Order: sequence, then C-alpha cells, then structure tokens
Amino acid sequence: MPDASLLIRLRTNIKKYYRMKINKDLAEALLMLSLIILVLVSTTDFDNPSTKTMIMASLGVSAGIMGVFRILGARQEKKEGE
Repeated sequence: MPDASLLIRLRTNIKKYYRMKINKDLAEALLMLSLIILVLVSTTDFDNPSTKTMIMASLGVSAGIMGVFRILGARQEKKEGE
C-alpha cells in the first residue's frame, strides 16, 4: 500500500497538470462567429425547413456553450489577477 502523503502529492500534481485554462478571447471570437453565421442562416431561404432548423439549433447551442466558456474564462482571469 502506498504512503498517504505520496498519494496526496500525486493527486495535487495531477490537478495542477489537468487544470483547464480557458482563453477568453478565443471563446469570444467563436461566440461572435457563431452569432454571425446564425444570422446569415436565418436570413437565407432553404428548400427544406428542417435543415434550417437543425443548423440554427446547433449554432444556437454552440453560441450558448461559447457564452458559458467566456464567462468561465473571465472568472479565471479575475482569480489569477488577485
């Protein structure tokens, strides 16, 4: 059985290594791109309305995810600045 202090050090090193850093600028750029494409798709006429709906839904979901990532990135920068 390994020593408890060894396991604790290993766990903290793994946490430091796998900590996800979110680039706020990249998330913001992808959010803007998703919204621009969403507007372009919504103003374009499609032969099949279900195709348009699926494209708009997927772009809406990706825009929402990028919005969440942007907020998380801003919080990370705020914590690092303290």
